[in-house]
Amino acid sequence: MQVRDLSLFYGAKQALEDVSFDLFPREILAFIGPSGCGKTTALKCLNRMHDGTRGVRIEGSIEMDGRDIHHPDIDPPLYRRRFGWVAQKPNPFPSSIWQNVAYGARIHGLMNTSADMEAHVEDCLRRAFLWDEVKDHLHKKQGTDLSGGQQQRLCVARALATQPDVLLMDEPTGSIDPIATAKLEELMVELKSNHAIVVVTHSMMEARRIADRVAYFHMGKLLEIGPTQMIFDHAQNAKTRAFVGGEFG
Repeated sequence: MQVRDLSLFYGAKQALEDVSFDLFPREILAFIGPSGCGKTTALKCLNRMHDGTRGVRIEGSIEMDGRDIHHPDIDPPLYRRRFGWVAQKPNPFPSSIWQNVAYGARIHGLMNTSADMEAHVEDCLRRAFLWDEVKDHLHKKQGTDLSGGQQQRLCVARALATQPDVLLMDEPTGSIDPIATAKLEELMVELKSNHAIVVVTHSMMEARRIADRVAYFHMGKLLEIGPTQMIFDHAQNAKTRAFVGGEFG
């Protein structure tokens, strides 16, 4: 994906200003920055989640595979199928574990037979590191009966079920415990072998552990983007310069 000079307005209020970045296959790109800086707003632009929001105006361009995602020929529902979405708070459907995963594949007609669907559900749950924990309860337990960390991995399995190219994750570890966070971080690193992943996080340490590149947002602007270690080295050097200047300048 290529994002160029992206600006977004909620009525008269500007939420993003001239944001430009690329998203590459098989990478994790982390959006970091303070609350309200535009991270989630930018994330939602990628799969056109702002389409139904009253008063939103978008300027600039977003291209996927060389095509403008807002071109009249683009069918928004078909386009969004290329993305999986995982929210901050786990939000499984109030139905069986099996139904949670099968739903997306069924409505998009991705599986031809019941045997194909069974294999697909198992594959998604395995890829989400959840199969061994739920395989005996697929039709007995609802998704909402699982622990918080399991629910979030179920949401990842549900996102994978539509066979997306890109996974968008909005603070996916923000409401789960440290043990579940470690499992989900391990899962994200594993999934990047087949998907591009964009993750919003408030945790600098999480970004450092999992991201290939980091994009730092502040007040609606993308101030810096680059390889994770480089961005954190720059930040550390800036802190050191500020300290030396303040103490000894």
